[in-house]
Amino acid sequence: MKLEAGKVAVVTGTASGIGLALALAERFAHDGLNVVLADVEEAALASAAERIGALGVETLAVPTDVGDNETVEALAGAAVDRFGSVRVVCNNAGVNSRADPWFGPLSAWDWVLGVNLWGVIHGPAAIADVVAEAIVSDRFWILPHPEFVEWAARRWQRIAEGLDPDTAVDVPGFPPTEQWVSEIRAAPAAPTG
Repeated sequence: MKLEAGKVAVVTGTASGIGLALALAERFAHDGLNVVLADVEEAALASAAERIGALGVETLAVPTDVGDNETVEALAGAAVDRFGSVRVVCNNAGVNSRADPWFGPLSAWDWVLGVNLWGVIHGPAAIADVVAEAIVSDRFWILPHPEFVEWAARRWQRIAEGLDPDTAVDVPGFPPTEQWVSEIRAAPAAPTG
């Protein structure tokens, strides 16, 4: 697929957080695509739409909570009503909570799962280039962290063979396996004050 001027990209989570940080909407605008921006924060969304529009493309800002199917359907309808069709959808809205996972309020879980799980069901600056390059190269799988591919393939092969997890293999981005396994094993024996 080509990123052609005049085509349309929809980007969720564009007003703050990951969507803003990854600069996807900006990257698409630099390629001449019109951009439909979606976010739950309306004031920040309006500001983002103004900034992207200043790059010389048409924009449409649609307040959207990706955890709510009705607003996602409204986003899709608004994009098609305004532009006729959509070429690219980047559903990258995501949130995290600082609430304690054990003792924090259930509302924190509702919010995180609503956006991060249901947002995917209803529908990443360096990462923006990876995404755009994959689209132009017509690659279906976009893997921003390819170092995980070999690890995941080995893990799934062990699962397919019915083998236990290999605790001697380090996971990219995590402390050495030996370290965290020993910490987990020592945790039950630690004094509880």
